[in-house]
Amino acid sequence: MRIFQGALPPAWVVNKQPLDYAKDYSVEIVEGENLTGITFYVQVKGQEALALSKSQSHATYWLERKYAIYYADKVRLPV
Repeated sequence: MRIFQGALPPAWVVNKQPLDYAKDYSVEIVEGENLTGITFYVQVKGQEALALSKSQSHATYWLERKYAIYYADKVRLPV
């Protein structure tokens, strides 16, 4: 979680969700000194080794189907 928080711009608003039900953080983007209203959720996942795409151009993570359905159908915000 420290790595995640350290990767964000310091001005962004990061709120730890009190109950972890598939959403660890709510994040709002800040531009300059202004809140933008652009918000997204973060679910932090860890693994022992980094999995790369076939082209090795980006990291990949296999999300269980039930969570993908939940995020797509219920959450209504980017995750």
